[in-house]
Amino acid sequence: MKIIGLDPAKTIGWSVIEDGKILEFGKIQCSNGFTLPQRLNYYHVEIGRIMDRLRPDHMAVEDLIMGISGVKVLALLARINGVCIQAGFDKLKDNVHTYVPTTWKKHSIPNIKGDSPKWKIQLETCRYFGVEISGNYDKYDEWEKRKFSEIEKLHDATQELRSDINKMKVSIKRKRDPLNETQLAETVNKIKQTTDRHQQMKMVLKELKKAVDKELSQIGIDIDAQTGISGDIADSMCIAVCLQNELV
Repeated sequence: MKIIGLDPAKTIGWSVIEDGKILEFGKIQCSNGFTLPQRLNYYHVEIGRIMDRLRPDHMAVEDLIMGISGVKVLALLARINGVCIQAGFDKLKDNVHTYVPTTWKKHSIPNIKGDSPKWKIQLETCRYFGVEISGNYDKYDEWEKRKFSEIEKLHDATQELRSDINKMKVSIKRKRDPLNETQLAETVNKIKQTTDRHQQMKMVLKELKKAVDKELSQIGIDIDAQTGISGDIADSMCIAVCLQNELV
């Protein structure tokens, strides 16, 4: 059983798998000078050519989610998504399936979760399909756990401070057993100090996340350079695996 997976975007990642093995993969890109109709037609034609050549039995397409910032981006992706589905339906009729990201991540390749970043999906996809990559990427499993543990602890600490601030604000407003003037002044001052600490901790958390994302994203760049499996292509493979697991 052959399955083609598509990750719709300005650059469409695609892959065809059969019985748990990768047959072929690639990207569909077009000139930035294309008008919108030309771009959409180009995607439709290229998907059709791939399907005519590789003859998949089913298609799996990432469905559009509404959490994308920017109306223009959302409108473009919706059109590309529709073209992918239509191109598949032209060849396969009802054998076209759509999955939102949280679904295909949960039901595709082991160790991929709903919030897994691109580099993680690329790494686990290579491991799943036995794609050889040089370098000791296993070390990143432990490194990732350690760094994410630091982030989680810092996040919990900021949440605890936020809770303390809310409790103090409630104590100021309570009508039963109200604070006296001295207690009120002390509480207001403590709220200010705690709020300052909370803001500082949020900034530290933001910078830590940024540093971790930057270092880990390099893994995805290395994998793409070695194997040609970009984040979009890895996504398309996982989407195909999700359908494969459903049909088996």
